Amino acid sequence: MKMITKEKLSREARRLLFPPRCPSCDGLLAPDENSICRECEKLVVKVRGNFCKTCGKLLKNRGEITCSDCSRYHHIFTEGRPLYEYEGPVREAVYRFKYKGRKSYADAFAYDAMELWGEWIKASAELIVPVPMNAKKLRQRGYDQADVLARAISAESGIPYMHLLDRVRKTVPMKALSRGERQNNLKNAFQVRDFDVKLKRILLVDDIYTTGSTLDECARVLLANGASEVNGIYISIGG
Repeated sequence: MKMITKEKLSREARRLLFPPRCPSCDGLLAPDENSICRECEKLVVKVRGNFCKTCGKLLKNRGEITCSDCSRYHHIFTEGRPLYEYEGPVREAVYRFKYKGRKSYADAFAYDAMELWGEWIKASAELIVPVPMNAKKLRQRGYDQADVLARAISAESGIPYMHLLDRVRKTVPMKALSRGERQNNLKNAFQVRDFDVKLKRILLVDDIYTTGSTLDECARVLLANGASEVNGIYISIGG
């Protein structure tokens, strides 16, 4: 008999109480729809096919293995995988997920994570860990979108979840910062909680990948505390 986890049972209960919505258009999903509704499927670019083997960005030329950024800059994390390109309705979906309380989108994102990258996730992760938000921002927003998504991916995959990292230093918004400025902004911003890393292969969860600076800094701290490999998964990636 297939085991039903507490988290999956909770998700099914949420679907009954709060019918799930399409992250793309925010409309109600049909009973047989699990992530993006049929009307929006043609508008959302899912990452598959020819992609950068380091960050997961879609590549234009078939012969390429890595994108220009990952060819120029060494990353501390091993590999990362996005669900969608950060364009069109995905921008609005991420905004609503982060700022408008649409936590229910996490189930749709987790479903697509397993549909797109399920084998890779199960092969590369023993523990799922969210990229943490600082405490002040968490109090203001009321939830951490990366934490909500990490729990959903854990429930969908069966891989344990743990809030292993804390953001211990306030950082400035990074949207307008250069790569170097991002790295300086994140220096010493994270620390591992007061126990050793027991499960060695860690999958970090975040919302948007831009330069990889956040994943790199989190990976640096985790590797220094006993992790053997750190990968990442995120909702979207810039072109």
